[in-house]
Amino acid sequence: MNTTLWKNAKGFQNLSEPTPTQSSNLLLTLCSLGRLKEALQTLTSTKPISSLHPSLYSSLLQLCIDSNAKKEGRFVHDHLLRNGAVPDLCLNNKLINFYSRIGDVVAARGQFDEMTLPNVVSWIALISGYSRNGYPKEALEVFLEMRRSGFRGNQFAFGSVLRSALVDFHSSAGRLRMLGACLRECRTGMWFLGMW
Repeated sequence: MNTTLWKNAKGFQNLSEPTPTQSSNLLLTLCSLGRLKEALQTLTSTKPISSLHPSLYSSLLQLCIDSNAKKEGRFVHDHLLRNGAVPDLCLNNKLINFYSRIGDVVAARGQFDEMTLPNVVSWIALISGYSRNGYPKEALEVFLEMRRSGFRGNQFAFGSVLRSALVDFHSSAGRLRMLGACLRECRTGMWFLGMW
């Protein structure tokens, strides 16, 4: 571990080598302060922590998203895979969001497909990723897949689908029917009332 960083961290000056819990606490602190470079140094220079909590990876990925740090986010994902960490639902959703935000919809979809039980956040992250990155057909198809799986949309899903449909307005009548179904659900679900 970077001993200068460790010794300068408030409250840890008298310790020679951090315990896994102390390393985890330092990592979370660095993430909350937006110090990506030092957080990654801490992650890589500590002894492998077999029980690194998924929330630590989630915090690191959020910092990568906020910093638009593509290479670093991929490194964090690779680190968790190499260390045998099993992503929980929240971390899986963060990975989908990360890959969507950096424009890698193939990796986002791959992460989604690996999930055993995606939730509505998982679906919406994928829909939003397709929509944001210029894949309107895929966004509409995933929306329909989400509905067939029994999940209802919310304002984020509807906004992404509507944006996709408008971008792809010249598309086939089938996609226009999907847009109509989305609009009917918007109207009957009254989701938009919460926005005002």
